[in-house]
Amino acid sequence: MNWIIREAREEDREAFVSLSLELARFNRSNHDPRCTFDDFGEVLRIQEREALETFEARGENRKILLAELEGRIVGYALGKVIEAEEAADNGGGESGFWINLF
Repeated sequence: MNWIIREAREEDREAFVSLSLELARFNRSNHDPRCTFDDFGEVLRIQEREALETFEARGENRKILLAELEGRIVGYALGKVIEAEEAADNGGGESGFWINLF
């Protein structure tokens, strides 16, 4: 198997959004049916908008890494730097984190 991990490029927008929506569908399929009373179509529209905003916001303080397997994008990780609150127990300032999403 030929794996590649790389930063997202402009031409990856559609693949990133598609993976984000696939993750939302997967998450929904694992929810208890009693917890799915909302309009899932609207949820997907919001997820799509937020995925596009996240993709457009990538840069110095936000990175999207893509996983390719045999030339096909199969997953992503999102990392960003956030400004901690002044009263944070770590003393405030910048901190970063990675969220492995898919």
